[in-house]
Amino acid sequence: MDVGVTLGVSGKLIVESNAFLDIKGTVEINTGGNLNDQGTVAVEATGLLSDQDTVTVASGGTLTDQNILTVASGGALTDQNILTVASGGTLTDQGTVTVASGGTVTVASGGTLTDQNIPVSTTSPDIQIFKYNLDGSGSGTPVPLNSSPTILDVLDHAIEIDFGSGGILGTPNTTADDGYYKVVINLPGQQPAAHYFDRILGDVNGDGIVDQNDLNEIAASINQTSQLGWTPLSADVTGAGSVTAFDLTLATRAKGHKLGSGLQLG
Repeated sequence: MDVGVTLGVSGKLIVESNAFLDIKGTVEINTGGNLNDQGTVAVEATGLLSDQDTVTVASGGTLTDQNILTVASGGALTDQNILTVASGGTLTDQGTVTVASGGTVTVASGGTLTDQNIPVSTTSPDIQIFKYNLDGSGSGTPVPLNSSPTILDVLDHAIEIDFGSGGILGTPNTTADDGYYKVVINLPGQQPAAHYFDRILGDVNGDGIVDQNDLNEIAASINQTSQLGWTPLSADVTGAGSVTAFDLTLATRAKGHKLGSGLQLG
């Protein structure tokens, strides 16, 4: 089936084994609808697959996204075989994406996977974060992960933590949250794994110090904006989506702040 217009699915649409669904326009799986992929579904460069209920990539099925695949709030995507976000493709999850046993999700170079619906709680602290001073000193202050809309994105062996618009400790536009952070991940049946990162307001090039190089990069990027869902601009100190004179002001105030030498990152 070749879809070049808008197809709304309110019942069940089955792509059987050896069948092919080629999406060049828009396919909407409405509330109460179900797309069951047992063959091949391709979201092409001009296509959009919007899931508001249930999409299943069954065993033997393949879903390849080259443009936009959205799992809306309340929607569910279950992958039991192969789901590929190709170069230029975007998968945005506002509902639930489940990679079942035997399923794989591959994000190719140039593809984007955005997860907006995995809240983190400290009720069962499988992940803990501790804040130290930039020079590595201090006893390690616990960071409360459930005090803001913290989002956890897990893909294969990678974990991404998004602390939301308030930042890691709730004061995003000040240097109060600057520090050296330790992430402890408690793995079932294994020793805890520790990883480290820094937060230095104004260090837009990530070299561990706020200096003239950062100020020059911000100044050269003023008035640039990033589209919603795209990777944020490195010079956007506030994370507001555009680079302004305020970003330059914040970095100027933080000039000289730096990470202690020899501290482990990663």
